[in-house]
Amino acid sequence: MKRTLGAKGLRLLLLTAATAAVGSWQIAAWAAGPSPTPDRSPTPAVLSHPDTPPTKFTTVYPDLPPTAVVLSAIEAASLVKVARSSVSVEGAQRERLLIGPYEFVARASLARRYDPQRPYHDAELVLERPIRIGEKASLDRRIGDAGLQAARLSLVDARHESARLLLRQWFMLLRAIDERSIWTQQLAVLMRQLGAVQGRVRAGDAPRSDILLVEAAVAQAEQGASQVDARIEVSRAELAANFPDLPLQNPPALDQPAAPEGDEVSWRSRVLEHNHEIQVANTQREQAVLLVQRVRADRIPDPTVGVRYLSERSGADHVLGVTFSIPIPGAARDAGLQSAAAQVDLLAERVAAVVRRIGGEASTLYRTARSAFETWQKAEIAAQRLTRHADLAARAYSLGEGTLNDVLLARRAANDSRLVALGAQAQSQEARYRLTLDAHRLWPFDDDIMDNPSLR
Repeated sequence: MKRTLGAKGLRLLLLTAATAAVGSWQIAAWAAGPSPTPDRSPTPAVLSHPDTPPTKFTTVYPDLPPTAVVLSAIEAASLVKVARSSVSVEGAQRERLLIGPYEFVARASLARRYDPQRPYHDAELVLERPIRIGEKASLDRRIGDAGLQAARLSLVDARHESARLLLRQWFMLLRAIDERSIWTQQLAVLMRQLGAVQGRVRAGDAPRSDILLVEAAVAQAEQGASQVDARIEVSRAELAANFPDLPLQNPPALDQPAAPEGDEVSWRSRVLEHNHEIQVANTQREQAVLLVQRVRADRIPDPTVGVRYLSERSGADHVLGVTFSIPIPGAARDAGLQSAAAQVDLLAERVAAVVRRIGGEASTLYRTARSAFETWQKAEIAAQRLTRHADLAARAYSLGEGTLNDVLLARRAANDSRLVALGAQAQSQEARYRLTLDAHRLWPFDDDIMDNPSLR
């Protein structure tokens, strides 16, 4: 039924329309359950390793850079920067989910009606908005929290992966520098041997061909030193490229290895307990479970409510009403639910695969650290024996016993054995540090410490 209103009645109707709009918004908020206002409460931080000291990390590793220097270098690594950007992306995604996908929609129309006596103008204005009903807003918030938590865990895992790379390249550099020292010592010994042979040749106690033998040995040692110099430059360049904030001047010598304490089972359990890649996979699986619940809740469509104002016959009639519409669900929603459920199964298999892989890597790494330490012990004994043998051969040659060829062969064998022992030493140290790193007992990578330099 229509009725004619004057100017005063029109103002009254407009005031009623505004009141109805506010009321429809309150109804929408009530139907949606919890308020969709963004939750500004802080997301729980990643827990620190239980063996981590609560304040400063004071352990000093003789053949590693200081902890504060390492953490700063890792934080500046490219992989960590990418992961930190992902945290910002997931934070924005969380805000979007908290706010919701719906916005107010305003529609207006203007029409002209032709009448034999006089033309009329009709106008219509509609303001409407879809609303999230049930637990959809709560599920969106939990999905956003899970995504942000997964991104933060991925940031910690990126620091861990960068630390692995730093360890590997750092020990490549230390090994090359110590090998250069061995070749320098070998060159010094051979140069002294060359002087002694030249003296014997001048005295007529040795043929000139002996000088050629020693000079050939010197040339071989110089070649080995040159190859090591090239490896040093490559190692420095790789470290500078990946960790530009890491100082490379005067790196320390390799420390004496030590066998890892504890047994394989305890180390494996520590690695599995504190591995952030596993935690990321678990969090992503939990997020997928929430997505299944969200898709299931979306099988009941969200309605759209609004306010409608109509002016007819050039303002002679005014109509004010409330609009309501709801989609009719179809098979696409069921298919979406099946896809989300399959994604949960896929991520569950991924979690199991990651756990198996990390556990196998931990066991292999523990055995590598143990065997490398035992190998170094045997290689060190062999190097000492062969070095002593070379010294005795040189002493015997200086007394007129034995041949120069025996001395040079002994020197080469001793040098090779020292290089082998050095390689075993570097492998043992790297494996032990890597095992300690994977158990999160070497360097701290959690946000509460990385964001507070005073705790490093």
